[in-house]
Amino acid sequence: LAAARRVQASDLKAALVEARIAVALEPKNAVAAVLLGDLYAKSGDKTKAAAAYEQALTVEPDNASAKAGLGKVTTNGK
Repeated sequence: LAAARRVQASDLKAALVEARIAVALEPKNAVAAVLLGDLYAKSGDKTKAAAAYEQALTVEPDNASAKAGLGKVTTNGK
């Protein structure tokens, strides 16, 4: 994914754009949804991160990365 390359280049805003596009084009792509969740979490938007992780879990209910990410954004700060 282009978004992953953007993360490596430390361009979070561009990475978010790329990941949102990827998820919009392939809503059943759990990897893209997890990446989007990770990016939202990194940007501090826990609500959008949780939604992205939940989307990934809808596609792949046993996705460990989505479960872990969701756990982090729903428990931290509460």
